Amino acid sequence: SHLDVPTCAYCLATITDADQTSGKVQMFLAEGCFHQFHTDCFRNYAKKQLLTKLPSGDFCECKCKKCGTVVQAEDLRETLGREWLQNIREQQTKMMMADVEGIVQCP
Repeated sequence: SHLDVPTCAYCLATITDADQTSGKVQMFLAEGCFHQFHTDCFRNYAKKQLLTKLPSGDFCECKCKKCGTVVQAEDLRETLGREWLQNIREQQTKMMMADVEGIVQCP
């Protein structure tokens, strides 16, 4: 049936066998969420979320768009790589520093 066809949690396109064998697709192994996604789609989504500040001053969380399960930091690191996550954290720090007057980040 049509429901058995996996789709990307972010772009909603069908995940093909070719996608899966090429390594372009991953799945969250978090509790109860085994939704699949194209790594590139998730990377674009995660960057947007993690660089969006809430009124509270916190940054948005990453969630599975199909079930709302929050993606934990270790899943982000495993899915997108340590360097990628470190780069995002550096951008977050710069954004936070920009909001605080009188603080200068060390070069």
